[in-house]
Amino acid sequence: NGWSHVDVLRLCHLKPETDGIACVCKYVIKGIEACRAEFSGKDGVVAKTMEYLEAIEEAKTASEPTLIYLIQHFKLVREHIPTLHLNSIAVWATILENMPMTAMIRNLGKMSSIGLLKPLSSHSEVVC
Repeated sequence: NGWSHVDVLRLCHLKPETDGIACVCKYVIKGIEACRAEFSGKDGVVAKTMEYLEAIEEAKTASEPTLIYLIQHFKLVREHIPTLHLNSIAVWATILENMPMTAMIRNLGKMSSIGLLKPLSSHSEVVC
């Protein structure tokens, strides 16, 4: 069809009920720069939303130590992690700390293949 989710959001003339939702919609449709232009300097929920979106953007190009900090501080999930870092034991160990059970089950093979889930390791205990 050639249609994307962004096309649908643009055409439906979405009218968000709160500034927080408006901020997320702006990010999805126009990107972080448009969010910065419209929502910088706001407080409350919008400030927290912007902080989270900025962390997602920073994660895209972050070094491993910075990425680990972002995962811990903002509770980023596997889908936020750049492919470059998906073979890192340290990154997966950090993600595992707050990983929901279904995501953990879905990623057991990957975590085993990189050596995170060795027998009798502390990470194996978390999984079991």
